[in-house]
Amino acid sequence: MLSALWLAGCTAMETPVVCPSNAATPDPVTLSLPARWHRVPPDFFGVNQNFIAAVATRKQVKAAWTAPAVVEAMEELAPATVRFPGGTVSDFYDWRRQGIVEPVDKSGIRRDLAWQSRVQADQAGFLELVDRLGADALFVANLYQPAAPDTFEWAASLVPENSALPTVTHWELGNELNVHPWHRSFGWGTQIDSVDDYLARAEPLGRRLLARWPRLSVAVNAEAPDHLFARKTPRRDPAYAVEWNEAVSARPHFYNAVAMHVYLYHHGNWKVPLSERVAWLHAAGDELPAGLARWHARFFDESPLWLTEFGVTDDHDQWGFILAELSAALQLVADPGPVTMVLRHMGFAKGTRGVGLQISQASNGEVEMRWLATGRALSWLNSRLQGEPLAGRLQTRDGPVFHGRLQYANRSYPVVSGVAVRRDAGEHLLVVNRSPCPVSVELPPGDWRLNYLTAELEAPVTDIEPAADRVAGGETTWSLPPYAFAVADPGAATPVPGTD
Repeated sequence: MLSALWLAGCTAMETPVVCPSNAATPDPVTLSLPARWHRVPPDFFGVNQNFIAAVATRKQVKAAWTAPAVVEAMEELAPATVRFPGGTVSDFYDWRRQGIVEPVDKSGIRRDLAWQSRVQADQAGFLELVDRLGADALFVANLYQPAAPDTFEWAASLVPENSALPTVTHWELGNELNVHPWHRSFGWGTQIDSVDDYLARAEPLGRRLLARWPRLSVAVNAEAPDHLFARKTPRRDPAYAVEWNEAVSARPHFYNAVAMHVYLYHHGNWKVPLSERVAWLHAAGDELPAGLARWHARFFDESPLWLTEFGVTDDHDQWGFILAELSAALQLVADPGPVTMVLRHMGFAKGTRGVGLQISQASNGEVEMRWLATGRALSWLNSRLQGEPLAGRLQTRDGPVFHGRLQYANRSYPVVSGVAVRRDAGEHLLVVNRSPCPVSVELPPGDWRLNYLTAELEAPVTDIEPAADRVAGGETTWSLPPYAFAVADPGAATPVPGTD
C-alpha cells in the first residue's frame, strides 16, 4: 500500500526558539554503544526508480545506465538493491519492447503517458550497472495490463546458459495494485478494482515462478498498517486494509515475501507551524518499526517485509522533511524487525522534489549529475551498511526530549537519536539532532571524523552543502549542530566513500 503516517492537529503560529547561551548549556548528551547488536540484512537499503538513469524527455530514447556520470554517482550512492523498471511505470511496462505501453481505459481510449512514453529502458545496460555495483536487482511484474507480456517468460529469458536460476532473483508481483482505483482520477480507468482481481493475476504467476525456481524471492502487494493514511486515494475505511491482507494471507503459497509502500506524510492542518509538523514526522518515524512489526505479525507471520518504496512524500524538497525521513530510516536500521529491504523512492531524477541526485542532459548530449543533500545523506548511510555489518540503537543519557502528538500516540521522544554500525574498522555512528538548537554530545572514547548536513527546516535541499569536523586528542564532546544529520567515523580508519 502506498501509505503515509497520518498526523493530525492544529496549533498557533510559529514561536521563536531561544537557544541557551554557552553558560546555560546543559550537560552533554552521552552517546553509548548499543547493548544489543543485530546483523543488517544484505539487501537492506537501496533505491526505487522510474527509469532511474533516463532523462525523461521526448528526445531521450534510451536510458543512460552506463553513462560515466551515472556510474560514478551510483557507485557513491552505494545501493544494495535497485528496483526496475520502477514504480508506476511498472504498470505500463512491456519487457519485450523495453518501453511503455500507454493505458487504455474502459471506454477504449488510449491515454498518453507523455512523461516517459518515449524512453527505452535498456535492460542490458541496467543489469550491467547493477553487476558493477555488486547490488541486487528487483524486477516488478506488470500485472495491471492484462495484455502485457508474460512475466514468467521474462524470468526465463534471464536464465544464463549453464545456470538453473535467473540472473534476477527478486520479483514483485505488481506495483501498488492494492490502490489502483486512484488511477481513475488520472483518467486512465482501472483494471484492478478489488483484491480478487489482483489475486486472479498474481497467484498464478507467483505459483509458476516458485514452482520452476524455488529459490526466487517473490513479493506480494500488501496493505500497510491501518493507522496509516493512503495519500493517493480518498480516505477509506481501515477495514479495507484488513480485508486485502486477510485475502492475500489466506493464500500463502504463491509468494515468500511481502511488499508495502510507506511514506511519511503530514495530512493535518497545513497551517500548522513547520517545526511542529516536522516534529510529528520524527515521532511517527520512531513509532514506525514497532507499528510495522505488529501489523506484519497479524497477517504474514514469518514472510520477510520489503518496503519497496519508502520516503517522505515527494511533494517536499525542504530539509525538515528529508531530515525526518533520515531519522525514520535510522529507526529501521536500529530495529528492522521483519523488514529486510528498504528502497528509497526517487534516488535521482530530473526534478528536485524528494530527489537525491538531479539528472540532466547537457547540450552536447552527455548526462550530468548534481548531488543534493538527500543523496549525500543516503550515500553516507548506504556505504556504512555494506557488507552486512552489525547495527544497534545508540544509547542516550540525559538528553532533551520533544513532544510528538500523533493520532495514535501522545508521548515524548529524544531530541538526539541514532545508530551505531560495527564494521571491520570499528564503529560508525549515524546521529540526528531533531532540535533547532545545537546539542552537546559526549561521544564514546576515541578519535572521530565527523561529517554532517545542517540547515533551517525550510531550506531547499539544493542549497545544503556537507560540513566536516573532528574530535581528537582525548576530547569526546562535540557540539552537534541544529537540525543535523551527522556521521562519525573512527579517526584512524580508512575514510568511507562519500566523506572527507
